[in-house]
Amino acid sequence: MKTWLFYLLVLLLLFGCQQPQPTPTPDNPQASEAFTDTPELLQARFALLNHLVQAENITAVPTAWEPQQSHEDDTTRTYTFRSGDWLLEIEQPLQENPTYHYRTLITGPDNFRYAADISANNVVSPAQ
Repeated sequence: MKTWLFYLLVLLLLFGCQQPQPTPTPDNPQASEAFTDTPELLQARFALLNHLVQAENITAVPTAWEPQQSHEDDTTRTYTFRSGDWLLEIEQPLQENPTYHYRTLITGPDNFRYAADISANNVVSPAQ
């Protein structure tokens, strides 16, 4: 029952807290046009947050994230989300048959840093 309520709270917070996105500036050249949060990105964040709570016993991570920017290079598209002092990057490979579906990095206060890969079926594997 607790798990179900946690998932519901996460979904409500994620869809209820969105603000305008930054645009490219000389100070922030990597910022792209605003991107729309997608169900796939939501599922990736949800899988990561659930993994942190269930498998790693880390409960201080925020559940509501605001899309900030996205950028693309030759091999990946990276989506950046923020929640207060926390930053979450979700990298999606652009090549065919990648070894991961998403690569994530979450950073926060007190030098918190956690990297993980997320498979196409939302299985989270901590990065080495």
